[in-house]
Amino acid sequence: MRWSLVIVLASGVLLVAAPVAKAERGMFVGVSDDSFEWNTATTVATAQDLGLRAVRVALTWTPGQRALSSNDRAVLGRVVADAHGMRVVLAAFNEGYPPLDDGSRDAYCSYVTNAITLFPSINDVVIWNEPNLSGFWRPQFGPPGESAPEQYEALLADCYDMLHAARSSIDVIAPATSVWGNDNPNAFSNISHSPMTFIQGMGAAYRASGRTAPLFDTVGHHPYPTSSNERPWIVHSDPTIISLGDLGRLLSVLQQAFGGTAQKLPQDGVPIWYLETGYQTTIPASKSSYYFGVEDWPGAVPDLVSPEPPPAVPPDSSPAPDQATALTEELELTYCQPYVAADFNFLLQDSPSLGGWQSGLLWADGTRKGSYDAFKAAVAQVNAGTVDCSDVGGAPLVTAPVKTINVAAGPTATAKALKPKPPPKRGITKVVYVGVRRAPFGFLALRARLSRGVAASKNVLAGRRMFFIVGKTTYQAYTNRAGIARVVPNPPIPPGTHRIGVRYRGDARLLGSGLHVDLTVVNSRAKVASKGVLRLPDRRTLRISAASDGVSARGDLVLRQTGQARAVVIGALGVRNDGAIAWLRGIDADGRGYLVHLQRVPKKQRVRIEIVGAARLVATVPAGRLAFVRR
Repeated sequence: MRWSLVIVLASGVLLVAAPVAKAERGMFVGVSDDSFEWNTATTVATAQDLGLRAVRVALTWTPGQRALSSNDRAVLGRVVADAHGMRVVLAAFNEGYPPLDDGSRDAYCSYVTNAITLFPSINDVVIWNEPNLSGFWRPQFGPPGESAPEQYEALLADCYDMLHAARSSIDVIAPATSVWGNDNPNAFSNISHSPMTFIQGMGAAYRASGRTAPLFDTVGHHPYPTSSNERPWIVHSDPTIISLGDLGRLLSVLQQAFGGTAQKLPQDGVPIWYLETGYQTTIPASKSSYYFGVEDWPGAVPDLVSPEPPPAVPPDSSPAPDQATALTEELELTYCQPYVAADFNFLLQDSPSLGGWQSGLLWADGTRKGSYDAFKAAVAQVNAGTVDCSDVGGAPLVTAPVKTINVAAGPTATAKALKPKPPPKRGITKVVYVGVRRAPFGFLALRARLSRGVAASKNVLAGRRMFFIVGKTTYQAYTNRAGIARVVPNPPIPPGTHRIGVRYRGDARLLGSGLHVDLTVVNSRAKVASKGVLRLPDRRTLRISAASDGVSARGDLVLRQTGQARAVVIGALGVRNDGAIAWLRGIDADGRGYLVHLQRVPKKQRVRIEIVGAARLVATVPAGRLAFVRR
């Protein structure tokens, strides 16, 4: 299917018009890559060869910092001096320590204002980076007035005013949101807001503040594909994802959040910049020595398939065959999307860590990928304005209606229309602890159950992996048909109160949940003793005598082997209710830990002694030679 659409806003109606020539205001292509800061001349030369017109670079802001450091000035100075006509876009942030109070916000805004004062050629400033993710903004969730969307809105307001006071023509770009988030404060990792709920939260905070000035001049967003082999025009069924094909969703949530306020929207002339997007490539054997680690993003594609794919039109839902195809289709799509004015690829050169991004046009060693020339040709078409939007692939470019608010209808109707919508319901599957919270030493079983979320009624809860974190040890178990996972920690957890973490990873977007529980391990009120000296194989002998009053355990174990005797002081004792199994824990004079497991079996008794982290002895003795007594 090949077509192009443009939206026209008129009293809440989405109209389809003839193919458009290009995105409004024209579109330019840039790259987001910090290698411009340290390998400036080479990187700039590559960017110019590709026909790129902008580069986004980042500075790390330190809490409390009000002006650029000498290193910041040197780094930014190199980029500006060697940019040779390319637009330099500045982003300032750090990983997880945002400005959360008036003083910190003032310091941060002073820092970015100092940057544009020192470097007048920089006119585009991105306020923070992916504030909807806990990797860049913590905390994400808090009491009223302290959630990430509310705190970020306050930062935007302060910086907008300070930057525009310093230079009226400055371009403030926000919110630079990630393509997705999980809207789950108890997530296994990546506690975050989806871009939908984050922008809704920003809008609610903006309205509540009574502010009559805007917050931003350009909409910034990171519409990565959810898989690297995904066609750029794919419209996602998950209502919280905003990727390249979900432009209608982005326009709708912006209208809902800010419609009827002083904050202008794309239909009012505010451009949309895609600040980060990219398609990760697989690594050929010839380049593998330049990379390390494990790939953690789905769907990596070859840089260029060989031979080239046939010219036949592929199905819209088919996976992209290679990075060259995906990049070309993306630039054609974004060029033809209304209101989109910039598309930045992330990166120019691959990260050598496979846990990072391999979406550059250069391999980690700096040589060109097979996709380099295809991307260069697509950029040239964008720059020349020759993209034929009638032949752009994919589904409708805008699929969600964007409603305008009729302010003339009166305050009651307007307030009703602008009332923020509740966050979309998510199929979050939560963890509920269903095991015991108090157990005798050696007999603690950890049990947790997955509880279906609102939209997850069709989920199959059997066979899902759950993690139990005990100190520095993590146990994993799989759920049964009832959604319950069970683990018996081995070695046994010593007596005392312990905080145990339970985690369920969830799907690829980390929608899983987690919790912490406090569990108490106690000594049994019991006694364990050998009847005389136990004779073990290889001329070893063993004597055991231990007792506990239910609070503390005492006693000893003497293991004699090749003429040497090891005395172990017992510090923990647990006996099962039926008296068939016992656990002991102790330490010898050399500080080595011992675990002793005693078990009654038909016609004999089994003894297992383990030096923690070292040797293990398993032996049997005649029945009746060990006495387990619970009191």
